[in-house]
Amino acid sequence: MKLDLPDCRLRADPFALSAEDRRELVRRIAEGGVEAIDAFIREKEAAGDSTIAARIRKLREELLARAEELRRRLAGEFSGREEAIEAEYRARLAQLQDRERMLRGDLDRLRAGEGAALEASLRANRVIGLALDADVVARAPWWRRALRWLGKLLRVILFPILWLLRLVTPRRRRESVDIAVPAGVGGVALSRAGDLYLSSGEFRQAVRSRLRAAPARERMHRAWERLLGLEDYESLAQKAMAQMAAEEAERARHDTDDRARRIEETLADIVEREREAAARREGSTEALEREREAEARRIEQALRDAPEAEVREAIVDELSAAGLLRRTAAGALLPTIQFMDRFAALVYHEESTSGSSRGSTGEYAEGEGHYRREPLRSAVEVSRMDVLATKLRARTRHPHVRHLMDDDVVVYREERESLLQVVLIVDRSGSMEENGRMEAAKRAALALHHAVRARNPRNRVEVLLMDTSLEKATLRQVWDATPRGFTNTGAALRLARGIAERRGGRTLVYLITDGLPEAYTKGGEDVAGHPEKAMAYAKEQARLMRRERGVAGFVMLLLEPEDEMYVKAAEALAREAGGRVVPVAPKELASTLLKELRATPAVAPPRA
Repeated sequence: MKLDLPDCRLRADPFALSAEDRRELVRRIAEGGVEAIDAFIREKEAAGDSTIAARIRKLREELLARAEELRRRLAGEFSGREEAIEAEYRARLAQLQDRERMLRGDLDRLRAGEGAALEASLRANRVIGLALDADVVARAPWWRRALRWLGKLLRVILFPILWLLRLVTPRRRRESVDIAVPAGVGGVALSRAGDLYLSSGEFRQAVRSRLRAAPARERMHRAWERLLGLEDYESLAQKAMAQMAAEEAERARHDTDDRARRIEETLADIVEREREAAARREGSTEALEREREAEARRIEQALRDAPEAEVREAIVDELSAAGLLRRTAAGALLPTIQFMDRFAALVYHEESTSGSSRGSTGEYAEGEGHYRREPLRSAVEVSRMDVLATKLRARTRHPHVRHLMDDDVVVYREERESLLQVVLIVDRSGSMEENGRMEAAKRAALALHHAVRARNPRNRVEVLLMDTSLEKATLRQVWDATPRGFTNTGAALRLARGIAERRGGRTLVYLITDGLPEAYTKGGEDVAGHPEKAMAYAKEQARLMRRERGVAGFVMLLLEPEDEMYVKAAEALAREAGGRVVPVAPKELASTLLKELRATPAVAPPRA
């Protein structure tokens, strides 16, 4: 069941981050990724004294009321479904019980009517039916009676011969028929057999047909016994009827048992269906209970997560509208270039207000220029905002949203003739992992980037990540960099010289490192090891860079030199480049680099 929660985005009081919250979010996202938004929201909710906490409380109150209404509606729906399941079960059970009662009645009637069924079966037999339907037994004709007496007389006369024949004739066991037939039916038929045989031609013909159906050997044996006077046709008729009665009784019993078995099987099937119906009702009830519990958990989860999710969505929308986040085609959120620019401004602000690095207002290396009113390009220009033009632009672009976006800001942009280009080389060799050197270098890179752009947005900053090889990097790549490889100082100076040569203007080169060259480039391939060759290659590239007229200055910031030998070797390399070495601790790296930038003269001195 879908959980219907209010759409809090259509509120009259749209959510907006404070400037402090936005700065904190930028910092956290830069350090921990977009997932840091969730931790930020939880902390603000726990603090309880922020606009975020107030919005979450208000959303939760609304959701509580909505959830209570939803619970009542769900309770009614589940109660109705439960009643429907019970009603369906009872209707099915009543149907099966009616069918069971009907079948048990049929079974009882079948058992009670076995005698009637046997009588019907006996009456259906041709021979027995004739005996039963003969109301009056006709008297046999005189000639038959005479023949009968004649036969008896002959048997008396021939008694000695017949007696001798009986002695030599093997005796056959007399057949006895044990048959359970209705007394008023079977007994009547058997008692009339002999007389009917003598008086009814139809009955006689039926009996003879029955006798002729016996095997040939049995027929011959019976003919011999008749000759000896042991048996006559009347007794044979009675025996034949007894045998037929037994067969009919067996057939009737078999039919009754077969019908009873089918009824009992149907009754067993009905009982099984009743058990299945009960199991189905129990399963449906249990499934309904599980669904009820799942809905309750879903409501609780929504009450717990929906306010935070709504606030998170609002925060993401605001940061996306400000150009700080973008969503990929796969739906993932990524920081933008503008985000890194904003984060660089935060780092710069922290480092520039730390004390020793603070400079004087209006101190520019390039001198004065003229201003133009244009939309904001970088966060560094916010201080030059035209308030009236910005508010007018915001009301025109989104009249229903009461706070400013970065795209709304209109600034006075100072245009200067002189441009500055800075090449910052950041060592990311394996040794930079120690003592927080890499983190300090990252902060210094962001602060320098902002400071250079703050002088003039047209100024350029190139950041090179240096290990065994060189890589041009964006601010995001710098921030995500991890230590690896060795230090190829010569390749870095060669690439910095190439940048100054291609782009012209004044170029300042800063090198942040914690050691001496450990790699060099030979035949276009970067090679690690051989410190002497690496140092020689670095000095060669330093001399070539010094001869490049566009390079206005070179400063090597040496992090925590282990002994004086490192400082002297670095000073020798800096002399070849026409620059100098500044030993510095990691914690003071960013402020020292900003101080070096502010100390750069407005006009570069002539190179030797």
